[in-house]
Amino acid sequence: MNLGETALVIVDPWSTHYITSWFKRASEITRTKITPIVEASRRCGMKIIYAPAPEVAKKYPQWTRFASDTDINPLQTPPPDWPPPEFRERTGEYAQYYLGWDREPACYNHPWDKNTVAEVIQPKPEDFVVATGEQLHRLLRYFKVLHLFYCGFAANMCIPFRDYGMRPFYGRGYNLILIRDATTAVETHDTVEDLLATRIAVRDLELAVGFSTTTDDYVKACNNAA
Repeated sequence: MNLGETALVIVDPWSTHYITSWFKRASEITRTKITPIVEASRRCGMKIIYAPAPEVAKKYPQWTRFASDTDINPLQTPPPDWPPPEFRERTGEYAQYYLGWDREPACYNHPWDKNTVAEVIQPKPEDFVVATGEQLHRLLRYFKVLHLFYCGFAANMCIPFRDYGMRPFYGRGYNLILIRDATTAVETHDTVEDLLATRIAVRDLELAVGFSTTTDDYVKACNNAA
């Protein structure tokens, strides 16, 4: 694997989250796994790309480096005309289809506007920050990058499904490697004890879209390349 054709993509490495149990686990992984991954990548000259969601990416000046005019000034698109607004919002005659929250979901009240990249792995000026999959693809095309190592969060949500995540970039034809101990899934009450959702998410990505490795092996490979 040619180092110049390779990059590290860090997905949604946030500084805060409303799911406290998950955030505690993710913060520990960021500190003990992603931090040494980033440090090793810097030592060997690997391109480091932060993909922390559009609203977070735009807090960093690096994000404009491969942004298009449309990225910077998005076009206003009208709301969809189907399904009807009342159905989408589960109000009026469609209230019976409401999922049944007995209170406002915690995410509604979370201070998302204060969210940044986790303090221990803040981007440096020479790093890249992207807001969208198209922006990431534009960057990779410019530098002729073919191989992408992925870490970050969450293993069953943004890592696979963001437009800069593994499934979309498998569809674009890139070679993908998940650093499997540098991620974790959002678990439920009956999976959290043995991290079943994490193990299934990792296995699904291994089966469907790419390879996987560990933090230790990644760091060793970077040290050998430095």
